[in-house]
Amino acid sequence: MRVADFLRSYGYLYATAILLGVYCAIGGAARQPVSPFLEIVFMWGIATCVVLWTVLDARTRRCTPCFDFGTFVFFTWFISVPCYLIATRGWRGLLIIFSTIFTMFVVAIGFVIAFVLAGFVP
Repeated sequence: MRVADFLRSYGYLYATAILLGVYCAIGGAARQPVSPFLEIVFMWGIATCVVLWTVLDARTRRCTPCFDFGTFVFFTWFISVPCYLIATRGWRGLLIIFSTIFTMFVVAIGFVIAFVLAGFVP
């Protein structure tokens, strides 16, 4: 997979995760709580990015299993996306799942580090 194809496929998901981490780190460093509105935007933003990627990938592979696949994936994305990845890619789909979880984990660790450092800075 070329870099351009990788960014086209996964760029939105990773950009959303990185923006969430940067916003939380800056807010933690400034000792400002995260806005509830932006919490909801980022929560649904990550889910929307995952769903959009899944629907576009299904259209590219020409394997949409049902007519309203996008709505189904949106409401059951935490179950249907891993099932879709394993069904279309075999066990290599787990690599995508684990890389996405790892990205979210790195963002969360960055937030915790920024929050802890901000707590000890006078």
